[in-house]
Amino acid sequence: MLKPQRLSVSKETLRRWGNNGTLVPQRSPDNNYREYHRSQLEKFEQAQLLFNSDWDNEVTIKQYKEYRLIELFAGAGAGGLALGMEEAGFKSVFLNELDKHACNTLRKNRPEWNVIEGGYC
Repeated sequence: MLKPQRLSVSKETLRRWGNNGTLVPQRSPDNNYREYHRSQLEKFEQAQLLFNSDWDNEVTIKQYKEYRLIELFAGAGAGGLALGMEEAGFKSVFLNELDKHACNTLRKNRPEWNVIEGGYC
C-alpha cells in the first residue's frame, strides 16, 4: 500500500475522491492513515513519474565535486533543510538565524554545524 503524498492534493480532496469512488483508501491498522494500492495511483501523472523513475540507479551516482550551501532563517525549520541537503550531498558552510534559542537548539543537535547567530550578512 502506498501513501499519496506526491499527488499534491489536500486532505479534503482525498476525502471527496473517497466519497465519489475516484480514489478509495484502505486504512492503515497502525495509525488509521489513508493508504492506496499502486494500481489506483498509477492514473495520476505525479505517481507515474515516481513509479517510472530510475531512482535505484540514480542514488548510486557519486558527485565529482563537493557542493556547499548557506542557509538563512535556519531556525524556522530547526535545521531540517540543512539535514535534507546534507542527505543530498551538500555541505553546510553556515546556518544563520536571528533567534538565539533556535541557534542553541541547532548547536546542541549538530555541534559540527557553523551556526551564526544575529543579523544577516
